Amino acid sequence: MKRINARMLPVLLILACGVFPALPDARAQSELSGTASVSGTVTSSSPYQAAKVYFRNVDKRMQYMVYTAGGKYQAMHMFPGTYEMRVEARGYASPATTVVLKPGANIAPAAALKPVATTGTHIVGMDEMFPPGAGRKYMVETCLGCHSPDLFGARAFPAAAWGSYVDMMVKGGQVQGFASPQEREELVDYLGKKFGPDARKRAVRYDKPVPLDEATLAKAMYIEYYFKPNDDPKMKRRGQDPHFDQQGNVWVTDRNIPNRITRLDPRTAEWKEWLLPHPEGDVHGLTIDREGVVWIPGRIGKRKDKDGIQLIAFDPRTEKFEQFPVNPGNKITDRLQSHTPIVDGQGNVWVTMIGGDRFYKWNRQTRAIEMFGPTPTRPSAPYGIDMDSQGNIWMALFRGAPRVGKWDPKAEQFTEYPALTTTGRMRRASVDMQDRVWYGIHDRGVIGVVDPKTGQVTEYKPPLNLSRPYDPQADYEGNVWFGDNGQGGTTIRFNTKTREFSYFPLPQVADQPKIEITRDGAVWYCPRSGAEAGVGVLYPDMTKVKTLAAYYVDYDPASSRAAVRARVTREASR
Repeated sequence: MKRINARMLPVLLILACGVFPALPDARAQSELSGTASVSGTVTSSSPYQAAKVYFRNVDKRMQYMVYTAGGKYQAMHMFPGTYEMRVEARGYASPATTVVLKPGANIAPAAALKPVATTGTHIVGMDEMFPPGAGRKYMVETCLGCHSPDLFGARAFPAAAWGSYVDMMVKGGQVQGFASPQEREELVDYLGKKFGPDARKRAVRYDKPVPLDEATLAKAMYIEYYFKPNDDPKMKRRGQDPHFDQQGNVWVTDRNIPNRITRLDPRTAEWKEWLLPHPEGDVHGLTIDREGVVWIPGRIGKRKDKDGIQLIAFDPRTEKFEQFPVNPGNKITDRLQSHTPIVDGQGNVWVTMIGGDRFYKWNRQTRAIEMFGPTPTRPSAPYGIDMDSQGNIWMALFRGAPRVGKWDPKAEQFTEYPALTTTGRMRRASVDMQDRVWYGIHDRGVIGVVDPKTGQVTEYKPPLNLSRPYDPQADYEGNVWFGDNGQGGTTIRFNTKTREFSYFPLPQVADQPKIEITRDGAVWYCPRSGAEAGVGVLYPDMTKVKTLAAYYVDYDPASSRAAVRARVTREASR
């Protein structure tokens, strides 16, 4: 019989219940004491629902957003200072006005909504946006798997230009090749005719708009922190995959050239950033180990490098990089492309490879990389990754039929769990505190869960015209959260007990591919495709905010939920 370490018993009991109390934080109390709150009213000559009220800080690159309920609103925990305030609702907007917020309670001038002047964009249904014709099937089933319908409606390119974009997507691996040359020609011809130089600008009108529950939204608040612009205005910055360190800072990658890693202190809204060793190599996600070292898989790397792509380690204490060749001597000839990292309970770093149908481990003891794969079923393109309490590695398999893969490091065995939905692209897989594995099939509007104990798979579909769920993540109260860019960008909460969905529309039109949830239930994301790049956070109930810092649930907030589960299991079995 295995003995349980007595000091771990409280943690094990918490894990068993699936609910984590917030840890006391004296600094957090003093941190919030000097902040400002603001309240006010919004009027309109016509009825409206859940208007978005924006407060943009004039001196900092950041913005707060709350919703109205019954024409009233409140925002909390704001930095004192000067703000530009404006209000938006469906079809309405208010003129911008300047508001100065002092520490404590503030009352803002009443805002008045007025109808928004037409921009010349034709509002149409999905069938009119994408009418019948050869090429439509590939368009709807593949192109819309990543891109918003309005992206196409806003563009007017000749067929040759569309063809160049299509070839770029295929060459870059974003989409699989075509079944035949004719299929490619049909798609390019369709794009050239329906979205050609003479096409009128269009945007989609949805029969089922995103539901707005004012009682729920009145408690919520978004904060978005924006990068400073690139020196080259043609190079838009693009944040990806937030992760928290032990000090409560938020780290993200900047995927555009030059590649960077960035650190935000949410308590001050201050950024610090570092150029990566290969600033033109492309990156995706990152993770942080218990020692505070940031791990970034190089996606491609400079092709002239002797050893190809690298796994990059960055120590914030010394501000120095260390690199480990993933494919020394380029012995593997497949086109390799790294994707997402995670740290296990022993401090090893695991990384999926969306190119090459493989995954690898950086061994902390040997400081060498061990490659696994290819996977038994190909193509697979391992994508999002997580770990359960037994140390098993779970990954979403992006190519082929949607399925979740499990690697058992002890048995060295790979097992696949097919989704109920048989076609589509599975982006991410995440493990909840009961070791169930949640996934999203992005281009089919489905979230699902695998119970490894029984093998049962269950799926749910948000009741929207167009849903694009990306990364379902469980919080510590039995809810599952995910970003959905199907109808403009919305954070969605799924109550696993009542099977109800709640919707929190984003401050800007954007996707939010990877989310992370703090121990207090705050949902962090990157508005990757938005007009302004950076990182954002949703507080579902602003009255319960204890700190602006971001921490994982842990008695020692040094690692992610997956590492917590693995370490608790390991120590409890000693």
